[in-house]
Amino acid sequence: KLSICSIQRAIENLKNNKYGEDNVFMITRNIPDMADIINGGVDLKEFNVGNISSKDGSRQIKKSVNVTPKDVDIIKNLINKGVKITAQMVPNEPDSSIMTYIEK
Repeated sequence: KLSICSIQRAIENLKNNKYGEDNVFMITRNIPDMADIINGGVDLKEFNVGNISSKDGSRQIKKSVNVTPKDVDIIKNLINKGVKITAQMVPNEPDSSIMTYIEK
């Protein structure tokens, strides 16, 4: 099954248990979009960050992960709320906190 939807529709679908007992693999365009879903009331305990291209004002923290100062603020805020955030590109990499790479 596949659902492609806006952030608001994703929040509604997830909060209303549209997917039942199915495992859901959610992909967002960027970190602020994922934060909007979590801040919209979706009980998401952890997520992985990967493949964020370089843009003005961003810095590379891993080979294919670039973050802006705004991204870093959002990440810190979510971690302070108890959300686990990793930057694990392949399964055999450690699933360390993304802060490990940001603070380097």
